[in-house]
Amino acid sequence: MNKKLIFTIIFIVFCYLIYSVFTDSNMNSSKNEVVIHRGNSGEVSTFDPQKITGSWENNVMLELFEGVVSVGPDGRTAPALASHWDISEDGLTYTFYLRKNAKWSNGDSVTSEDLVYSFRRAIDPKQACFFAYVIFPIVNAKDIYEGKIEDLTKLGVRSLDAHTFEIKLSEALPNFIDEINQSAFFAIPKKVVEKYGDDWSKPENIVTNGAYKLVEWRPHEYIKLEKDTNYWDAHNVQVEKLFFYPIEDREAALRQFRSGKLDYIDDIAVEKMGWVKENLKESVYTTPKYASYYYWFNTNIEPLNDVRVRKALSLAVDREIITEKIVPHLFEPNYSVVPPVAFDYEPQGVAYQKLNQVERDEQAKELLAEAGFNSDNPLEFDLSYNTSENHEKIAIAIVNMWKEKLGVKAHLTNTEAKVHFAKLKQKDFQVARAGFLAHYGDAFSFLDLFYSTNSFNYSKHANPSVDALLEKAKFMLNLKKRKKILEQTERIALEDHVLIPLFSYLDILLVSPRVTNFKPNPSSTNPTKYWKVDIKK
Repeated sequence: MNKKLIFTIIFIVFCYLIYSVFTDSNMNSSKNEVVIHRGNSGEVSTFDPQKITGSWENNVMLELFEGVVSVGPDGRTAPALASHWDISEDGLTYTFYLRKNAKWSNGDSVTSEDLVYSFRRAIDPKQACFFAYVIFPIVNAKDIYEGKIEDLTKLGVRSLDAHTFEIKLSEALPNFIDEINQSAFFAIPKKVVEKYGDDWSKPENIVTNGAYKLVEWRPHEYIKLEKDTNYWDAHNVQVEKLFFYPIEDREAALRQFRSGKLDYIDDIAVEKMGWVKENLKESVYTTPKYASYYYWFNTNIEPLNDVRVRKALSLAVDREIITEKIVPHLFEPNYSVVPPVAFDYEPQGVAYQKLNQVERDEQAKELLAEAGFNSDNPLEFDLSYNTSENHEKIAIAIVNMWKEKLGVKAHLTNTEAKVHFAKLKQKDFQVARAGFLAHYGDAFSFLDLFYSTNSFNYSKHANPSVDALLEKAKFMLNLKKRKKILEQTERIALEDHVLIPLFSYLDILLVSPRVTNFKPNPSSTNPTKYWKVDIKK
């Protein structure tokens, strides 16, 4: 072998070694580095935890941020920034003791002042936080949100010292700790937000306090997170790099899971479910969810302001056919917005659920005729849904039921999730698909959807009786009496037919067998920071 050839070989090997060391490949890491690739059902619109609206965004926020409490490995509320807390005897004062080793990703300490700032910002009407209503029980919160009080410092939160945070309620609230266990009330960095304003959550500016920090965001491609060594519990976090991929195409997501490119997906195409359960048994997890699926009516426009029209459309939907034939394995029929797994509660449902489908269809025809619609004057409107094969299958099936049974002409329109829900928020729809995933299984969380000022009450329909009952139940510590009031609330609210209750969700996930401690839960929250991975697989 001549010297020139030897030199060439040595040079090629040298270049390869240099390339291997210095090339930053986002999709691949060293053999000893623990990396997880998660499919996510939508694209995030922001990294500001107080601005998000969807569960796919919450998946990311749970990795980046924490509040005084957060989601535990079993989906229940667990201590987070606060190691412990005291509740006064009258149930009105909560005192949280923060971990002194809790830090932001820039190394600064997380203080009670950050939490005071976070809660004030969440209730500030200028921020239009979707979940602001959750903390209305805090002293002056509702009046601040409604503009009756302009001074944010009047909110019933304060810093007692750098690591002691206090919340005062106007009335004792059952499950208040669970209520604030969501992203909108996680800590945000006061200094950073004040410096950058609304731009604070852009990737180049963002500072976080969760197990992971944001490294890179390529919209519609991936979000890259890395373990934050400043995190107070970093020594228990095994996964070092975490990627989220916004994949609305379920077929593509399944292909990537099977090929090993994804370690987790939570949205599976219906036609593949049987095959998945048969062939990927080691990876399939199924559990009921604290989640409901329904169609909202815009009751502010004709003829959907007529309860007879709304009830007729609800009656004509054969839920059993859809869950058995159209989207099997994913849902169970439901006649309430409260899912059957809600704890200490029996969903009341609509009155007509006791009828068989033939009887429901006859009643639907009569109601629509009374409202003035027939073959010569057919009811016509748009049905909107966010892009998804499953949502599309369901919508097509329901539209065909309405057409065949009632002669209704419903036109389908679909847009990506963030556009769809932005339109719902603006009441720019006629009939539209939506769903609600609760962080815990309290029936109140679902019935509160009917409250006139709730951000998720897309119809904006107001029933004073419903509002009054919800206000009463919200502050009731006697759980037996509270249960009866919630049941009464549900019966009244469902008679307004401002939405069509359709299904309760089943959570069906695919998780790589190399994740050794995965346990699904009804809250459908599975933070990666708790995962343990067999690096040999």
